Formats: sequence, structure tokens, C-alpha cells
Amino acid sequence: MKLYKLICCLVLHAAAKDERMCLMQRHARQVTAVAPVEIDDASSVPEPSHSLIMLKAEFQIISPQLCETLFVPGLALILGVMMQSNAKTHSAGLLMAFFGAQTAMNLYMKQVFSSFQLRKDLIGFPAPFAVTALQQLTAFAAISISFCVTWCLGKPLPIRMLKSRQEVGSVMILALAFVCNIGLNNLSLSILDISVHLIIRTAGALVNLLLEFLAAPVLRSVVGEEAKRPVVSCRDLVLTLLGTAFALLVVLSKMSDFPESQKRNFYVGIIVCCLSMVASGCELIVVRVLSNHLKLNALEAILNMSLPAAGLLILPTMFFRHSVGWPNKPPMTDWEVMSTVWKTSHMGIVLGLLSGIFATLYNVMLYTLSGAFQSHMISMAANFNKIALMFLSVYLGLELMPEKPWRYLMISGILGNALIFLGMGILKAQEAPKPAK
Repeated sequence: MKLYKLICCLVLHAAAKDERMCLMQRHARQVTAVAPVEIDDASSVPEPSHSLIMLKAEFQIISPQLCETLFVPGLALILGVMMQSNAKTHSAGLLMAFFGAQTAMNLYMKQVFSSFQLRKDLIGFPAPFAVTALQQLTAFAAISISFCVTWCLGKPLPIRMLKSRQEVGSVMILALAFVCNIGLNNLSLSILDISVHLIIRTAGALVNLLLEFLAAPVLRSVVGEEAKRPVVSCRDLVLTLLGTAFALLVVLSKMSDFPESQKRNFYVGIIVCCLSMVASGCELIVVRVLSNHLKLNALEAILNMSLPAAGLLILPTMFFRHSVGWPNKPPMTDWEVMSTVWKTSHMGIVLGLLSGIFATLYNVMLYTLSGAFQSHMISMAANFNKIALMFLSVYLGLELMPEKPWRYLMISGILGNALIFLGMGILKAQEAPKPAK
């Protein structure tokens, strides 16, 4: 029902003539608008002190807009956790919690990168590599503290140290793939709209398929695994290509809305997003090797990978310059951005650290899902979450739809992509072998 309302919102949005925000949200925005007060003597208005500006920035995180943004995924997450307490609704609760967690994580990171107001002329914390490093340090601290607490209670977490060179080398490769995946993913999220970022990520199945073909001989030489290339039916290949074609429609429609002066950043965001998908596919292959051959569990992989990943992020944090989206600001490094954020509002750094806790919990949930469901079910749920998040971002007014007739092309691309991958998920579920009773 929620998804149906969001689809209706898109249809109403497409019918709008002048307003490019969601029609269902326009009234709410207008009600909260405050009429400007005319002042005859501008000199009588005192300049706000620096401490007052800092105090306002510190409490910007509890703004009504952020609460409105996270209300739906937060409610889904709470309901999902409650449903897991009942054996009959445990599986449905896991999927609902997955929807809430994935949606909330994407919206939260988009708010941090693009919407958190530091001061009047500075909006967002556009330091994707620095934030990723903060996430890794936070994950290491959180798991280490949890291990110490559980060890004191006599029930330590199942974590062991790396012993062989093969384990150390595999974890270093995993750290490199993770840095490229999450770092580039966060950079793409800070540049592109949520809809474009997510619709490109739906093509990950095609990228993973190509990587499986390329990685088969490499795995055979490294770990002695037989070079079993993935078996793909013609039907699945055609559906995947068709879904990717619908994703391209969304990208083209949003490209038309960018001015010529900003299209370079748009192209960079698309390239970065595609590279992050390649890194994500490599990460999945390495995780499979760690799980099947080296017998490392999720907590061991995250704990041993976090510090090397943070170390690898030092170079791009200190030396890679990129557009930050701040007015009258040249390209900056993440270190320069973080220094500016720290001087302006300490809350921005706190948000980055909080994202590390959220990311750790989210990764644990992903590993829990991988043990409870088959891969095609997780893929179908993830694609559903992405499509729902696109609708939700438009419904909440987090991004604008392109002008006519491009908005119709965007809606057609989103719906076509959703139906294609939903159909693939249903077909895969029907073909999956049923467990013996």
C-alpha cells in the first residue's frame, strides 16, 4: 500500500505543470513557510554571533525535515524487529527490517553528504573518503569493545586472529575492494541524485555476471578452485539487459535536467558509480573465498579489514581533489573539507562517526540475511528497496523531477526497471529447489 501511494505521487508529479516538487508535499512545504518580515532599518538588526551560528548548526540534525525523511524507514525497521519475535512472521520481519535499514542508510548518508546545513552558505559534508575512513575506525572500535564486554561476561564473540599469509593477503585484497566499493559509492552518492545513483546500481547483476566469468581462472590459480563459469539462461540474460536499458532511460532523463556547466560532474558521478559496482562485485568474490576456503566469519572479516581499509583511505583523503558543491569553493580534498566542517560544526564529524555504527549494524544484517535467505531472494528484496527509495525521495521532495517530457521517460524507466527485476526474482523463486520436509 505504501508503494502504491508513492507511485500515485509520481503520477501526480508528472501531471504537474509548474511545480516540480511532489504535489502531495507542496502544501506541507507551503504551510511551514514563513512570510518575510519587512524591516525599515537594516542596521537595527544585530549580526548573529559566531557562537549562535555554531549552536544552530549543532542542532540542525533534529530538524523536522530530517525527521520526516527518516520516518518511513524508521517505522519499517521498528515493525520488522517486532515481527521477528514471532516465528510465523520472522522471515517477513527480516525483509521489512532490511527495507528499513537499507532505505534509512541511503537517506542518512545523502543527508550527511548533501543536506546537512553547516551554516547559511555551507550545506553538506562532501567528504566521502574521509567519512568512509571514519566508518571503518568506528566499526573497529565497536567490534573491539563488544568483544571485550562479551569476554568479561564469559561469552566472547567468535573472533580469531589471522594466522597464515594467505589469510592476511586475502583480507588485504578484501580491504582494497571494500575501499573502492564504499568510497566510490559514497562519492557517487554525494554527486548524483538518489534516483540516478540507485538505478545505476540495479545493473550490478550484469556486472557481477561478467566478473564471475573473468574471475573463474584467477580463483583456480589462487585457491585451487575449479574454474566453474556461471551458467546463465538466455532468458535471464535478456531480462538483465532489458532492465539495464530501462535504467539508462532514467539516466538520460536526469541528464537533460543538468545545465551544461554541471554536466561534467554528472558524467564523473556516473563513471564513479559504475566503478563502485565493479569493486562491489570483486568484494563479493573475495568474501566468498574468505567464507568458503579460509573459514572467516562476518565479524572476523570486518574487524581485520577495518584498520587496513582506513589506512588505504589516507591517500585519497589527503590528496584527491573533487568538486564539493559549496558556492564559490574550488575543488577540495576530503581533509580540507573535514577541517572546514570541524571549524564550523562539530556535529558534522559526529554524524560521520554515527554512520560508522549504522554501517556496522547494516553489514551484520546483510550477513544475517545471507544465512536466512537464498541469494535471489536477497537480490529481489534489494532491488525492491532501491525502487521504493526512488519513489520515497521524490515523495519527500529530496530531488526534483526533470521537465516534461523527460519526467515521463524517467517514470517509465523506473517502473520498467522495477517490473523486469521483480519478474526475474519471481521466476528465480519458482525455480529454486524446495527444502525437503
